[in-house]
Amino acid sequence: MTQEINENELQAYVDGQLEPQRQADMERWLAEHPEHAGRTAAYRRQNEALHALFDPVLEEPVPARMQPAPRRPWLAAPLMRYAAVMAWVALGGMLGWALHGTQQRPAPGLALAHQAALAHVVYTPEVRHPVEVGADQEAHLVA
Repeated sequence: MTQEINENELQAYVDGQLEPQRQADMERWLAEHPEHAGRTAAYRRQNEALHALFDPVLEEPVPARMQPAPRRPWLAAPLMRYAAVMAWVALGGMLGWALHGTQQRPAPGLALAHQAALAHVVYTPEVRHPVEVGADQEAHLVA
């Protein structure tokens, strides 16, 4: 035997889950250890009794009362689809109506500040100020 036998391997042997080489090793080991061979035989009898008792139940069809009901999506019905579309349109209309007047308008005091900021942006790049432009430079002033 190349390796010690543990309980997991003993159970795998009883269930027929070992590789052929390991299976042969296990049979030789059980021939040398009759107490473990007796336990292994008891495990096999227990497996056979369980199969005899419950295999017929496994092969029975599932009763209709235990099967899940076929699922039908709620939007499959045309009436429900139309109702859902109308609900979304109505919701959008109500939200639009509720929000249509909420656009921010500057307060009267802020309007003057806004005009001043615009004037600053317009006249800052000008090197010669409009009050310094003479009458003979009218084209520059208009531009």
